[in-house]
Amino acid sequence: MSNHLQVCYFPYLFLENRETVEFDEITVWNFSILKSQRITDGKIRNHVTQLLEANQRNGKPIKDIGLISIKNKKDFTPFRDIEQKKIDDLRKVLFLCSVARSNIYQGPNVAHRMFTSDNFTVVYQNLRCLDIFYIEYLLLTKSFEVVKYLVEIS
Repeated sequence: MSNHLQVCYFPYLFLENRETVEFDEITVWNFSILKSQRITDGKIRNHVTQLLEANQRNGKPIKDIGLISIKNKKDFTPFRDIEQKKIDDLRKVLFLCSVARSNIYQGPNVAHRMFTSDNFTVVYQNLRCLDIFYIEYLLLTKSFEVVKYLVEIS
């Protein structure tokens, strides 16, 4: 397993109960639903979970983030330029489809379904999966507190 990984995702796509969206050779899969099936390595799954939980809305982690995979390519390997172009094409298609779909609704609350390009922001996050150990040190201070240090050992 390589330590150099790349996660590509739509943080604001809000897939809700939809497991996947497929376009050509690209699959966008719902991390909340499929993380245990798609990421068998527990260390990588925990690392990606922590990364995605940093995406917050109203002080809570965003649910149903869409991770991007390319057919016949191992997940979390860095994307080439041509693959990034295809992902950008997908982003545009999803945006246009959502705008078109929102135009068929009528009524007083129709504006509540408005989409912006922000909903289709793609994030590329490079990361290294390091062995992480939590070490507790007892520091002799006036109150004898236990202080936890996070030590990353590669």
